[in-house]
Amino acid sequence: MFAPLGILSSLKTLEIRWLDGIVNVGAEFYGSNPSSFLSLETLEFFNMEEWECKTTSFPRLQHLSVDSCPKLKGLPRLPSLAELKILDCPEVEMLPNGGLPSTVQHLSLSSLKLVASLREALDANTCIESLWIDNVDVECFPDEVFLPSCLTSLQISNCRNLKKIEYKGLCHLSSLALFDCPNLQCLPEEGLLKSISSLEIWNCPLLKQRCENPEGEDREKIAHIKDFFVG
Repeated sequence: MFAPLGILSSLKTLEIRWLDGIVNVGAEFYGSNPSSFLSLETLEFFNMEEWECKTTSFPRLQHLSVDSCPKLKGLPRLPSLAELKILDCPEVEMLPNGGLPSTVQHLSLSSLKLVASLREALDANTCIESLWIDNVDVECFPDEVFLPSCLTSLQISNCRNLKKIEYKGLCHLSSLALFDCPNLQCLPEEGLLKSISSLEIWNCPLLKQRCENPEGEDREKIAHIKDFFVG
């Protein structure tokens, strides 16, 4: 069982890792005081193999990361959240009921179902700035209906089967980063939007060859991009 960490009223950052025997996180964790964790701003759960249930007593939380928790089924609605990461949690198929708070600006997701639920989960006033998609098993991405129009930065990483980037799904972006996508063959036939001023390509060997070489097939598509990095 957890010690009642919620009584530490000045605690701002908390990381909980490798506690495979924990199934429920409840009052024994945050205490019986309704005003527990008043100062907590950053919370991370990592590699908790048996964790199934959530807790909601984080009134000022801004950064929440949940990684490698395979039995977790749902991430509370937190009113002040600015950053949310849900990675390698296959049982979490939808973002919080009632939508994400308008304060959320940065999202990291590793589930196509979570990405698909993104638009419905957005509050009318929510303005997501950046989205990181990791380890999603798709050949073509992103569909234009998946991503919010307010998004300006997109990072796609560790998508081993990704072959094609959809032009229409990149609307409104100013920054695009592609990491560890070994089967990504080329940039969209239409090229990249003029709004994209920053492009990073790392460990994407097929795409690197087409973009890095002056004579590469995709070189002309990125001629307008000021900040371009390939490795």
